[in-house]
Amino acid sequence: MYAVYRMSYRMRHYPAWNWSSGRPRKSYLEARRSQAISWTQERRTQKWIAEKLGVEQRTIRRWVARHRHGGQTGLVSRPISGRPRMLSKPQERWVKNTVRNTQPQRHGLGMGSWTHSRIVKLIWRRFRVKYHVDHVSRLLKRP
Repeated sequence: MYAVYRMSYRMRHYPAWNWSSGRPRKSYLEARRSQAISWTQERRTQKWIAEKLGVEQRTIRRWVARHRHGGQTGLVSRPISGRPRMLSKPQERWVKNTVRNTQPQRHGLGMGSWTHSRIVKLIWRRFRVKYHVDHVSRLLKRP
């Protein structure tokens, strides 16, 4: 028989939402922007468009300006940059290679194996960058 896949109420009623990232899907956002542009070309007011789409008038003005300068490609979602990395890629590579290939006592960090707190001390001693203990595992998992 067929496997039954039960969608939650939220997934059925809000298909435009990307539940894994917690944001609306890019295609949905771009379709909203395109709809706003088509309504402005039909001479609808920005206030009316903003009320229909549930956004501020300033957002409509921004979308119209992006469309005016870049056409339809100006409405495409741009990547979210986020916070810049604290260590450069070569520095991250050095940390990973050091943890893989050497022992902590070689760097004056005591006997035993590598711990997150020892890696944080190593990063501070080598690069003078404060790294939080809870984020060391992310650093080591990065490609």
